[in-house]
Amino acid sequence: MFQSSSKEARGTVDVSNFKEIAKEIFKIQNIFIYILTFFISMIDIKDEALPFGLAIIAACLGTEIPIVMVFGVSAISTLIFQGASNFGVFIFTSIVYFLSSIIIKPKYSIEERNEIIKTGGKLFGACFFVSFVNNIRGGFLIYNFFMGIIISTLTYCFYKIFVNGIVVIRDFGKKKAFTLEELIGCAIIIGIASTAFSGTLVFGIDISHIIVIFLILLLGWKNGMLLGGVAGVSMGLATGIVGSCSPLLIAVYAVSGILSGFLNRFGKLGVIIGFILGNVILSYLYSGNIEKIIWFREIFIASIGLLLVPSNIKIDLEDIIGKVKLITNEGEYRLEGKNEIKEKLNVVTEAISEITKKYSSIEEEITLEQTKSQFIEILIDNFEDKKENIFYDEIFKNKDRIDDDIFIVLQQKNAITENDIKEILKLHNNFVADQAEYVKYDLDSLIEIINKSYKMNNIDNAKKEEKKIQNEKIANELENVKNIISDVAKESEGNLEFKKIEKEIGIVLLKKNIDVIGVRYKKIKNGKIIIDLKLKYSELLRQREKIVNISETISKIIGKKVVFQKDKKSADNEIYIQTYSLEDKFSIQVGISKLTKDDSNFSGDSNLELKLDDGKYLLAISDGMGSGIEARETSSSALKILKKCLMAGFEKEKALELINSSINLENSKDMYTSLDLAVFDLFEGNLYCIKNGSSYTYIKNKKNINKIQSEEIPLGIVNELKLSEKNVNLSDGDIIILASDGIVESKDIMKNDWLEEFLRNASTNNVQKLADLILAEAIDNNYGIANDDMTVMVAKVLKRK
Repeated sequence: MFQSSSKEARGTVDVSNFKEIAKEIFKIQNIFIYILTFFISMIDIKDEALPFGLAIIAACLGTEIPIVMVFGVSAISTLIFQGASNFGVFIFTSIVYFLSSIIIKPKYSIEERNEIIKTGGKLFGACFFVSFVNNIRGGFLIYNFFMGIIISTLTYCFYKIFVNGIVVIRDFGKKKAFTLEELIGCAIIIGIASTAFSGTLVFGIDISHIIVIFLILLLGWKNGMLLGGVAGVSMGLATGIVGSCSPLLIAVYAVSGILSGFLNRFGKLGVIIGFILGNVILSYLYSGNIEKIIWFREIFIASIGLLLVPSNIKIDLEDIIGKVKLITNEGEYRLEGKNEIKEKLNVVTEAISEITKKYSSIEEEITLEQTKSQFIEILIDNFEDKKENIFYDEIFKNKDRIDDDIFIVLQQKNAITENDIKEILKLHNNFVADQAEYVKYDLDSLIEIINKSYKMNNIDNAKKEEKKIQNEKIANELENVKNIISDVAKESEGNLEFKKIEKEIGIVLLKKNIDVIGVRYKKIKNGKIIIDLKLKYSELLRQREKIVNISETISKIIGKKVVFQKDKKSADNEIYIQTYSLEDKFSIQVGISKLTKDDSNFSGDSNLELKLDDGKYLLAISDGMGSGIEARETSSSALKILKKCLMAGFEKEKALELINSSINLENSKDMYTSLDLAVFDLFEGNLYCIKNGSSYTYIKNKKNINKIQSEEIPLGIVNELKLSEKNVNLSDGDIIILASDGIVESKDIMKNDWLEEFLRNASTNNVQKLADLILAEAIDNNYGIANDDMTVMVAKVLKRK
């Protein structure tokens, strides 16, 4: 109805083309919407309100879905299932709503929103008007007046949910990603539609429960615990309003959704197990037993449905914050979600703190008295079925505290012998043991049980001690992670001075006809300024003239010269990110040469060369313990974590703490790795070296050689990581050399540091040639045999003219 006129006015659709209109009306996505509309229109709230049919009609109108079919399907469903009286209210309300939409020109929303035509206010007005008229006709009541407001508000709220959710159905298979609001809205639409089957049992199974469980499993599988949990809460509340879902069931949906999403890394089976765990946990907490809140047969059927879903199906989630315009056409500026990010990070920190409490509650040391008491209990348990043994009463009844004397001997000797037990029995006036032949069997049995019980007691204590150590380790690593997240939360706080600069940059660029969506201005510790621009994509922005113009504009605003650094397009080619910064004063050249140990298929050495967004250049070598696949995995994992953390903006110290924690938590095979880290600041000209268990770092300046030595142990050995940072100012032409143990120790370094002498006499300054020569010399030191994995990195510092 209204879609045709609106699109015609904007020149997007030729209404005369009947085939195109028919094709649009009977698209598969739209047919599915008609089916959902039919079921949604069947549902009322406590036999008093019919918000869902009207809300879905308005949502379809707002998103330009063919309204005629939607209205017709909804009207038929209302007439069949709600009766003539409610059907009359539905028709009257629809007429008022359509007339108001025709008379009052509809407003078109901005492109980023799903509500293309804004008619929510008209829907509220139509619902309230009809309710008010009915109230007057039947004798005006205050109760009916307020109920009219409540029902109208409820209809409007569901309209806002549906207008987001229906987009997922309309654009399924087209859009690459949906927002959180869209996916949850879609799940609520299907969840409410499923309540049409509430109370419909097939072999005792509730169909609506199966549909809701399947949706939670599906969203948790594709998008993790956030969407799984939110979907559980949202669908539980929505269906609860209809009256088909208890508060306890809402909690089960929420917890089960969170656990399903958390275990989605293990695939569909992990998601299913997570949902079952959530159901079991809530069942136990609520009733103290494992009586099911949701029947496992319903979960089982929903799980089969999930297993049948093709693995390549895409339900991608966009940025949780959504599309937020930083600067509107009127020059209005809003900070891009920093406060929201901070709040979310703080919530995660609090959650980790709660988990840490569980592991950090260190149990008291087991006392000698507790050990003895536990031993006696185990001894009595093991001796309980030996009533025929002649010493049964002595042990089981513990006459004259004989067990205490037995424990003392065990503490001294770690095992009891025949002579020991005889002496103890004599102390307690029992001389039966002297009759060797008569009691030989019973005495041997007694000695065996005593020693066995003492060993069991020791094993149990050892397990407790090991658990205590592991808990302390986990608590320590969780504390490290919590501290890192807390630091990130602090960094996300806005700076008032920076906000003003960001706003000014955005407004000035908009006036120059550059479509700016957002600006981020940051100043890092070394004084370098970095500006990120979020722009609407245009090929013009790639032209040098535009880039120069933007650089000059920003330079005038901040009073310092900035240059273009890099750019990046979004996956949908709609957003364009440009980065500008103060120009670096230095550049760097790097050469790398490496070789795997003879008779080994995998090198235990890993290396990393990376330019960071903050203007620093990183060189790193990680040498895993030994050689081969396990050493390779440890060193490679360390550098992968390092790279991800530094690219995400973490400080290098925090990144190394995470690496140490990762190796510690997975250190079942006592693996560790050295780390040789050199970070050169291209803006300041400083070199920062952090070395844990690595060989020397060499710095060559003409004929002078400066050596930096490692003072700390490798990563993965202890929980408390110690870092020792060395700072060196470098000049134009200086050369940095990082080498693994296989290079430096190819000769006995205690007698002579061959690499220092080699560098002192080397004539070439070509970084790759020098790296190759160092590797060749190291192999020659071992008569052509590589006795260890070998890696060398050579970097030359150049000052920009």
